[in-house]
Amino acid sequence: MLAASPGHLALDRPYWPWLVLHANDFFMFTGWPLVLVAGVGIWSSVQKLARRAPPAEQDIMILASFVTLVMLDLSGTMRGESGRILLFFSPLVLLTAASVLRDDQALGRALTMTQGLLLVVMIASLRVLGTEVEPAPAAPPVDTASAPAESSFLANGAIFGEAAKLTASAGQIAALAGTGEPRAVLNLWLRWQPLKLMDAPYYLAVIPVSPSGQAAPAATLLQPFQQSYPMTCWRPGTPDLQDRIEVPLSSTEPGDWWLSLSLVDGETGQTLPVRNSNGSPDHQVGLGPFRWRSETSGAQ
Repeated sequence: MLAASPGHLALDRPYWPWLVLHANDFFMFTGWPLVLVAGVGIWSSVQKLARRAPPAEQDIMILASFVTLVMLDLSGTMRGESGRILLFFSPLVLLTAASVLRDDQALGRALTMTQGLLLVVMIASLRVLGTEVEPAPAAPPVDTASAPAESSFLANGAIFGEAAKLTASAGQIAALAGTGEPRAVLNLWLRWQPLKLMDAPYYLAVIPVSPSGQAAPAATLLQPFQQSYPMTCWRPGTPDLQDRIEVPLSSTEPGDWWLSLSLVDGETGQTLPVRNSNGSPDHQVGLGPFRWRSETSGAQ
């Protein structure tokens, strides 16, 4: 509410039309049949005051609720979503209607049936608020970066959780210019074959291992296709998906670099089991070597 209220108050909405629209929004989602019966209860309480009859406790509650609702509407502080903001008034509307139907069970059953019918109509025909979620892309985005030659790809065959197969991989190490101290990044191309639908957008967890055998202190977590085509969009039977990720390296140590690759559930932290091409089980797959020659600023 603290974040949403300033945004609603900043909206440039006319005052007078919304006096009616706020009430209509609240009455519609509370149920117009219930509101109309509650209106009879309000009118009955007003007539008691007009006759100067001593008001009962229910009359005080009814009139106080009605006056409060009118004052909130006239204040102009509600800028939309009044059906939700005024939801705490719905039990008071129900109690007001109950004061009218207390001795008429037949009318009470008719009101309940009418409310139920109205609810069915609203659910079937009224779109209250869109999800604002874009539909899943039909295909992964095309990587405009130039991929290495086909001969650079190494066949793999590791299967992750019986859901995706890593068919091949290739990598090139490049220096990062303009960073002050020497740094390098590994451009890694991965080819995936989806085997079944996945119910979690798994992250690629990559741990670089330097030529001296020093592993990175923490894994680099990346979403495939830069979050634009998560694994929940992958469909079995499609052609191999080729993705490119950038893995930062901890140093520019020359020699053969290796990578440890696994798929991790971002919510639970669980790692998908891996079945290597030779059938051995594991929780990760090793990729490489990727040779870095610092003196020539190149890699193999």
